[in-house]
Amino acid sequence: MRPRRLAAWIVALLGALLLLGTIGPTAATGSGAGLSWTAPAAIASGENLTGVACASSSLCVAVDADGNVYESQDPASGASTWEPIGQAAPAGLDTVTCPSATLCLAGGAQANIAVSTSPSSDGSFSATPITGLTGTVQAISCATTTLCFALDPNGYVASSTTPGDASSWTGPTDRVDTTGNVWGLSCPSSALCVGVDNLGSVTASTVPTSTSASDWTTASISSSLLTRVSCSSANFCVAVGDGDVASSTSPAGGASDWTTTSIPGAGTLWSIDCLSSAFCAGGDDQGDILTSTDPGSGSGADWDVANVDGTTEVTGVSCPSTDLCIAVDQAGNVLVGTPSSPGGGSSSPAWTQTPAVTPGSSAAPLYGISCTSVSDCVAVGDQGTAAGLAERWDGSTWSLENTPSISGAREIRPRCARPRAGSTTTTATTSPSSSSGTEARGPSRRSRT
Repeated sequence: MRPRRLAAWIVALLGALLLLGTIGPTAATGSGAGLSWTAPAAIASGENLTGVACASSSLCVAVDADGNVYESQDPASGASTWEPIGQAAPAGLDTVTCPSATLCLAGGAQANIAVSTSPSSDGSFSATPITGLTGTVQAISCATTTLCFALDPNGYVASSTTPGDASSWTGPTDRVDTTGNVWGLSCPSSALCVGVDNLGSVTASTVPTSTSASDWTTASISSSLLTRVSCSSANFCVAVGDGDVASSTSPAGGASDWTTTSIPGAGTLWSIDCLSSAFCAGGDDQGDILTSTDPGSGSGADWDVANVDGTTEVTGVSCPSTDLCIAVDQAGNVLVGTPSSPGGGSSSPAWTQTPAVTPGSSAAPLYGISCTSVSDCVAVGDQGTAAGLAERWDGSTWSLENTPSISGAREIRPRCARPRAGSTTTTATTSPSSSSGTEARGPSRRSRT
């Protein structure tokens, strides 16, 4: 084979191996904050997915408007890893949160909260109306596994230290927000809960377990509706709405402690998840994912807007880490966001060059490669002898392999086998890291007025 043809053949082969070796879906349709998103893929065809929550990179749970629950223990690998695990509430579910891998709560119509202590198991969610609320559970947020809060659109809030017991939920007998319909809630600790409503107000309390509504204060921070809020700590919250984003480092301090700005090109955001003051991701009603590594800057220009879902509304986003975000949409699809490259910021995977072993005084051509895992590859080529050339990669270095002497042979041509079951092929991108993170969210997909 001529050298130029060999070179072209090797480039084509390595490109094919890269594509085959990329774990999970590879059809990225947008990018932002170093994330590349897969194309939408159905996990509940025709269903309106209303929320998603990820306890970790190995457990995500989604719910739909018909009260069905879906789970994935490998969400980074896309739609094929998702399974329906039963209908928890026939009247519908509007929100879900998972403070741990052993506790998830979903809320919906008729003040129902469906709780599971084994959220990856079939039929594990059981829905029961809780005390203290008067209508649809619009939002649930858990500060810990032993302290959760729920909110209805009428402005009533309830809390529980044993959230699996429906009778344990208690709260003020009066509304904590009397200005509008409350759509979002986030409670990062026992010392802070923040809600937002459709009139642009935030309602906050530093003693949210109190049974007195007077311990909550309401302040107008936006001239347009607010839909969701996410607080990564008691000192940082982000609220979103009709193309606007508001942030605060003192969220219970009053209107003057919030900074509100518009995000160019954004629609109405119906989801937001902030892992810290250095990372937030959300979705809007025009198919966009919005991300920022400086969400508290007060500038809408610090948000990247990437259209990843056509015109379909992105109804939920949850990020267990900055290396993995999962989004769901109104058409029953899931989208996966992973780093665009090890360095981020590019839609193309990054390549690095590792010197191979030179068997003699001059460089020897390599004609092919096959990998059964990220630490087991064999490259083959020509060292100018009857034995040919083979080198093995162990994840960090190359070493020469003994090859049989074949009379008249000069080179070894590859025949690449499929990886063994349970193994993965090499990839130029990094694997998502595992760290916990949840999203407090919960729209009513049936009513937004």
